[in-house]
Amino acid sequence: MNFPRRDHNLVMLPGMRVLAIGGQETSDYSVPVMQPEVFDLNDLDGEWVLLDAPPGSYHPRMYHSVALIIPIGEILIAGGQQDENSTYPSGDIYTPPWIAGGALDRPAITGAPSQVQYNTTFPVAATVASGRTVVEMCLISYACVTHGFDQNQRYIPLAFSQSGLGGYDVVAPPNANHAPPGYYMLFVADNTGSYSEAAKVHLSA
Repeated sequence: MNFPRRDHNLVMLPGMRVLAIGGQETSDYSVPVMQPEVFDLNDLDGEWVLLDAPPGSYHPRMYHSVALIIPIGEILIAGGQQDENSTYPSGDIYTPPWIAGGALDRPAITGAPSQVQYNTTFPVAATVASGRTVVEMCLISYACVTHGFDQNQRYIPLAFSQSGLGGYDVVAPPNANHAPPGYYMLFVADNTGSYSEAAKVHLSA
């Protein structure tokens, strides 16, 4: 990484990315790391890339902080200690650069089932900006973060094929070993790295 970083959070993002956000360079809360960085899992020989720091009102997020992707695709980062005796009782929203252009530049899911069964094919309708194509569909689990570690974090790429203008046939995970039953966020990403807001999907046998 570009900084020594401890007590940070790692967040899986659509587009096969891992976002490192928050943390500190030391163990005494004196040098918080304010600049996020990202690793592209499509390029395992690549490097962590620095992103712009959040706005000035953004708080340091160190030990006991939480970071998670929310259905609109932004990152909620909250809590964290100021020192050994006090915390930041607040939250901030971080907007990754791939969705910062607004709704017109992002893919949009216009139709998706609320219930999906294992080992089936289900329809999804999605739109993308002119000149762009859908390159990824994925499920991301809802978060369960404590002490900077999301024990429930799961990223599941889905095979899909186009079935007409704006229509796609998407293959569900084969069984509970690949994806435990429960609620997931379904995201669509395009060839620029931009991704949609999520559709809520319940996956079950």
